[in-house]
Amino acid sequence: MMTAYRFALVGLCALFAGCIVVEDVGPGPGGECDLSAKESLTLNVSDERGAAVCDATVVVRDGAFERQLFGLEAPGGTCFWHGLAERPGTYEVTVAKDGYETVIYPNVEVDMEADGCHVDAARLDVRLVPKPGSGTGCTNNLVHSFDLDVRDELGRPACDATVIAREGAFLFTFVATELRDGTCYWEGPSERPGRYELTVSKPGYQTEVLRDVVVNMDSLGCHVVPEKVSVRLDPAGVACDDRLVEPFDLDVRDENFNEVCDAQALVFEKGLQVASLVPERLPDGDCAWRGGADRPGLYDLRIIKDGYQPAELRGIEVRLDAAACHVVPVLVNAQLEPLIFVPPAP
Repeated sequence: MMTAYRFALVGLCALFAGCIVVEDVGPGPGGECDLSAKESLTLNVSDERGAAVCDATVVVRDGAFERQLFGLEAPGGTCFWHGLAERPGTYEVTVAKDGYETVIYPNVEVDMEADGCHVDAARLDVRLVPKPGSGTGCTNNLVHSFDLDVRDELGRPACDATVIAREGAFLFTFVATELRDGTCYWEGPSERPGRYELTVSKPGYQTEVLRDVVVNMDSLGCHVVPEKVSVRLDPAGVACDDRLVEPFDLDVRDENFNEVCDAQALVFEKGLQVASLVPERLPDGDCAWRGGADRPGLYDLRIIKDGYQPAELRGIEVRLDAAACHVVPVLVNAQLEPLIFVPPAP
């Protein structure tokens, strides 16, 4: 009866475009797998303005296996990428588009879900960056992405402030050059469009966080249009120091309760990646995780390690201390569970 059903499904696909047929790899342990086909990759490709890109060239490779994915426009201005259904593996994913820098992800893991019925899709958020001089009639000069003006409560230039720009895993610390007239020239990232979060801090002052600061390209696609950002710092109730405090006191353990210091720890806020924590083995043998933002927020953590199921920790609230100077580190315990391979039914 099942064989007849498969032939009927193939016949329907011949009549109606867009049908996806996958090889029946057998039911999971419960024997109740549905017949839907789940894509192995969930892609979100956008340009420098944050608009969805559906016409990029996306190629996935796993050893000798190679396949091109195709984007379909979906409601709400998004794209649905298809072409790799129900196939676990370790992929190299290449995203290319004319006029933009090619992006390559070398090791994208796609595993099976615990019940063995469908793949556990890997998610990639790809922000394409225009190539310098991709337009016509472009000059060779480099343009900074930001035009910053940071002042204290009296309107004096705050050249000793610390200004940090973040976009996903990208982090840039600005350098201020004081000019003869007492003003500052802030050297920021060059020719890098995007949607940023800026953090401005100075000892003795309240930290200012500016979210969704957008830097666009000019109409020719040659250079960025510097985004003008003015910040007025207000004194804090007490003097703050300039140290950076990590928001997470993270402790990762394996199934034997051994501490793990070789995993990936990704930080998300409102579904967007805002940081990637870097593990560091301390002299006493413990592992410290660094790279989080010294600011309050509601975060999610995703811990990834080869051979283990990803650990998801959601809704971690980070608050400021009583002086509103630094975050109060939150103790986060994560235990990784090994992947369980369930062979297909004979």
